[in-house]
Amino acid sequence: MINFFKSVLILCLLVVSFTAQSQEEVPLKYDTSEVRIPSHGITTRVLKDKILLRWAPSDYVFWEMGNTHGYIIERIGDTDTVFAPLPGMPIKPWTQEEFKSVKDTSNKYLAVAMEMLYGELESGEDATLGSNLQNSIMEQQNRHSYALMSADLNKEAARSLGFMYEDKDVKTGAKYTYRIRINHTDPDLKTDTLEVFIDFSQKYLEQAVRNCWVESFDNEIKVAWTFHNSALFSAYDIERSTDKKTWKKLNSKPYLSSQSGVEKSYLYIDTMVNNNTAYHYRLRGYTPFGEMGLYSEIMTTTPKDMTPPTPAFDVKAKDQGGAVLITWDAFPNEVDHDGFYIGRSYLASGGFEKISAKLKKEERAFLDFQANVLENNYYAVISVDKSGNEAVSYVALGYIVDSLPPTPPTGLAGAIDSTGFVRISWARGPEADIIGYRVYWANDTLSEFSQLTGDVLSHTVFYDSVNVKTLSEFAYYKVVAVDHRYNHSEYSQILTLQKPDLVPPAAPVITKYNQEQLSVSFSWVNSVSDDVVSHRLEKRIGDEDWKELKTFKDKEKQWSDKDLIASKAYSYRIVAIDDANNISYSKSLEITAIDRGLRDDVDNLKIVTRDGKSYLEWTYGNVKDAVFVVYKQNAAKTGFEPIARLSNNEFLYQIHDVAASYGVRVMFSDGGESKLLTIN
Repeated sequence: MINFFKSVLILCLLVVSFTAQSQEEVPLKYDTSEVRIPSHGITTRVLKDKILLRWAPSDYVFWEMGNTHGYIIERIGDTDTVFAPLPGMPIKPWTQEEFKSVKDTSNKYLAVAMEMLYGELESGEDATLGSNLQNSIMEQQNRHSYALMSADLNKEAARSLGFMYEDKDVKTGAKYTYRIRINHTDPDLKTDTLEVFIDFSQKYLEQAVRNCWVESFDNEIKVAWTFHNSALFSAYDIERSTDKKTWKKLNSKPYLSSQSGVEKSYLYIDTMVNNNTAYHYRLRGYTPFGEMGLYSEIMTTTPKDMTPPTPAFDVKAKDQGGAVLITWDAFPNEVDHDGFYIGRSYLASGGFEKISAKLKKEERAFLDFQANVLENNYYAVISVDKSGNEAVSYVALGYIVDSLPPTPPTGLAGAIDSTGFVRISWARGPEADIIGYRVYWANDTLSEFSQLTGDVLSHTVFYDSVNVKTLSEFAYYKVVAVDHRYNHSEYSQILTLQKPDLVPPAAPVITKYNQEQLSVSFSWVNSVSDDVVSHRLEKRIGDEDWKELKTFKDKEKQWSDKDLIASKAYSYRIVAIDDANNISYSKSLEITAIDRGLRDDVDNLKIVTRDGKSYLEWTYGNVKDAVFVVYKQNAAKTGFEPIARLSNNEFLYQIHDVAASYGVRVMFSDGGESKLLTIN
C-alpha cells in the first residue's frame, strides 16, 4: 500500500504547510519553555450548524504519542465558567477493524491513512542497527508526512487518523474557546496545549486562490501563485482551456510544490502548448478539511515563437568614396528565415536604427549613402524570421577617412575642495566633429602625465579626487580633444590647482622639566614646520578636559606653574597650529604635585611691650590644621628648644627674659612645617 501511495503523492513534508494554516493558536499558561517545537497545530471552520476542528502533530514522535494516547478537546462557552471535555474523548485513530469495515474501497486517501498507521516498516526488525537506523527514521517521518497529506486532501482520512472533530452542540451567536492536548502523562516529553477562539456567528466563506499569474514563453507557459495561499490550501488543481468553456485538469494528482527557499512563488510549467494559440488557466485549492475552494480568476496568455534566426557573420564596412559598403555572410536555410535589415548607430554598444527596407535572405551587400562624415558609423546586420524575432550580428565600423586633428582645448578652470574633490572644466572646441576629450593628471610638471579617462569624455566637465594629506601642494591637469576619427589634438596648457592644506605641522617636543615644592617648570622645542602661526599651552588636572593656559605667537618655549595641589595629577602639552588651522600635539608631560613638607613662615615676628610686659607677636594666614610652637635658645647657645605650643588662633606669647633669643615655627597635622623664624 505504501508503494501505491508513493506513486500518487509527491514526497514533501506537510508539517510546514499545515502549521502555516493554523489560526489563533495560543498556548495556555503551562510551562512550555523547554519545548523546542510545537507538538501540534490546529485550525477551525465555522459551518451552518457545527464547528469543525482540525489538528496535526508536528513530527513523527508526537504523532505516535497521539496515536497511543489520543487527544483531549475541552470547550468553554461565553456563558460557562470552566473548560469541559467534549463527548467521545479521547480521540484516537481508527482501529484496523474500523478501517476494514468501510464499504467504499475507492477512497485511496483512506487506504493511505490505514497503511501509514498499521503498515510494517520497510527497514525491518533491525531498524536500530547501523544504516538501518537512519532509513527507519526517514521512513517514519515520511509516514507522518503522508498521513498529514491524506488528512488534508480527504475529510474521511482526517477522521480515521484522529485529526478531526465535529462539534454540533453549538448555538447561534455563541462564542467558544477550545483547547486541545495530547492525552499523555510522560513528564520527560512535554507537549503543548493549544487554545483557539471561535465566534459561531462568523460563518466560513469559501476562498479562492489569489495572487496568481501566467507568463508565456516559446512553446511553454508558466502558471504561478504566491506562497500566501498556503495559509488556506494544502494542494492545488491547475486547469486549462482554449475557449473558457471546456476545461482540462493538467495535474493527475493534487499538485504540491516542494519549492526551494530562493523561489518566491508556487510554479507549474505547462509545456503541452502550441505557439500563437491563446490559453486560459484557473486554479483551485484543497483545504485542510478535504474540500475544494473557489476557482481563481481566469488568466490568459499566448505562447509565441521566441527563437531568433542564426545571426549573420563576417560583417564588414568599407569607405567607398563618401559612402559605406556593408557586406556579410549568413546561413539562410532556416525554414522561417525572412531576410535582413541593416542597422546603423554612432555607438558600438547599441542603439541601432534600421536604415534599410527588409532585404531578401539571398542578399549579402548594402551601400549606405547617408553615412555621417563627422561621426563613427557602426553597422550591424539584423536577421529576422517570420515571427518577427531578430538576431543582431557583431558590429563593424565604417567611416569616411579624416586625418586632421582638432585644436587643443582652452579655458581650463577648476578647484579642489577640502575633501580632495576636484572639478575642472574647459571650453568646447570649435570643430563640429569633436566627439569628446581625454583628461591627464600629474603631481609634478616634470613628471609624466597619466590619463584619467578610459572612454572619451563627451562633455566639458570632469570630476576627480586627490589625496590632500600629502606634502605635494599642487595637482596639474591637461586636456586633449578627440574627433570622430579618433584624431587627438595637442595637449592644452597645464591647469595648476592648489590642494587644501590638511597635513598637520610637525609636533612640538617638551624637552625637560623641574619640580619644586608644589610647582613645576618646563621647556620645549617649538614645531619646525614653516606654516606654523602659533603655539598653545594646554593643561589638564586628573581626568578633566584639557584647558588652554596661554597662546604664544612669538618664540616662547618655557613655562612655570605654581600653587599646585599636593598629590594631584597634572598634564601639560604644547599644541602647534598652522595657517590652515591644522594642529599637532606634543607628547604630554605627566606629573604629580610634590609636597616636601615645607610650609610658609610666620610673618611680622617681633617683640612688643604692653602694660609693662614683653610679648612675642606674629601674624599668619587663616589655617585650621596647624599649631604654633615657640622656641627659646638654650643656655649654651647651641640650639633652640620648644617652650610652648599655641593654637592656630593665638598670635601672642609672653616672655620674661627679653635678653634671650626666641623663635616661632608653624607645625601642621599632616607633618608639614615652616622654617624656624627667630628674633633677638
